[in-house]
Amino acid sequence: LEHGLEWMIDLPAQASLAGMHEEALELSSLLRELAGEVAARGERLLLLQRAGRTDEARAEAEAWQAESPADPWAHLYTADLFAALGERERAEAARALAHELDPDDPALYAALVERRLLEAREVGDEVREAALESELAE
Repeated sequence: LEHGLEWMIDLPAQASLAGMHEEALELSSLLRELAGEVAARGERLLLLQRAGRTDEARAEAEAWQAESPADPWAHLYTADLFAALGERERAEAARALAHELDPDDPALYAALVERRLLEAREVGDEVREAALESELAE
């Protein structure tokens, strides 16, 4: 994001958490041009899910995976949606595919580890959390 506007990328998520789901989706569309297509599209999936529009979110995620089968970031962001929907096996399969598609991308690898770390914290798996924190520090 250019021009020092990085703080804006979090606005849709904050609006959604405040219960302003439709406004969050509108903001997400406006920020798509600033933040880049991939990140904005991934954020939109989670905003739809939070707005209770899970069928629409799932359909968009599946369409994105079909449109961009070789894009690891598409699979990473759709994995976020599947995890939010409680579809852990599906989320992990999408993450594994993302890593398989580009195992040498350090930003992608860090994003994968961060997501696994968050899940370990959510379930209270301290051993896995420590291992992932160590991996992230390397």
